[in-house]
Amino acid sequence: MKKFIQTFTLFLSISKASIGQFIGAGFTGGMSHFIGDVGHYGIHVPQGYNIGASAIYGIDPHYSIELSGIYGVVSNDDALSSIQWRQNRNLSFRSFVYEASGRVNFNFFPVTLKKGENHSPFIFLGYGIFAFYPEAWYQNRWVKLRPLGTEGQGTLLSNTGIYPETSSFILFGFGYTIALSPIVNVYLETGFRRTATDYLDDVSGFYVDAGELAEIRGPVAAELSNRSIIRYDTTDRLRGNPNNNDWYVFSNFKIIFKLSSSREKCTRGW
Repeated sequence: MKKFIQTFTLFLSISKASIGQFIGAGFTGGMSHFIGDVGHYGIHVPQGYNIGASAIYGIDPHYSIELSGIYGVVSNDDALSSIQWRQNRNLSFRSFVYEASGRVNFNFFPVTLKKGENHSPFIFLGYGIFAFYPEAWYQNRWVKLRPLGTEGQGTLLSNTGIYPETSSFILFGFGYTIALSPIVNVYLETGFRRTATDYLDDVSGFYVDAGELAEIRGPVAAELSNRSIIRYDTTDRLRGNPNNNDWYVFSNFKIIFKLSSSREKCTRGW
């Protein structure tokens, strides 16, 4: 009898653990914010957008693992800043971002399809990699900034090389999820990306001599290096802040369709 009770208890624990397990996939999209050396500092009106796809494995009604691939555009403009010296610096950019990430989601309350239990706030933590391609608007066209070396990168004017097009980020954030039906879940979320690069906006270090930069990289490089409204000798002065890396933020709506699930899917969400 004792052995039977132990076996039955084990069976119940396994069954309980399986409740809420599922595999799902869907789409995500929304607004993007940039926090770095150019433009606004802190949270502000979004200046870009993003769209992508996600796949989720629900471990139980609290925990899930998620993989995502997202394309986005982040941008900012010194003209929008409340900081006077940034306004005079007059830099602006947009950067195309292609990212892949993995994360763990945690629902504060178990999400089911029972009345009053089909929703929960959640938090998440993860890691990702991304490629980025900064550009600036110049003479009615978008100009790629990285090859120009606007801070003298890759020349004798600077002790740094051309920065890589790829980097990584730590991902964390929060949101709210609602199970609409046995097969559909929706999410509203904001994810912060603390990147390992300071060049998402092509701004990090010091100005270099404009004349010498023009000779090496051409006049466009010199023009886009220093776009100040009130001009003065900026050689060897800080153009950005090399001590702080860039951040970007996606605020998204996401819809996930359950592709397969454990038993009791008619009474459990994810």
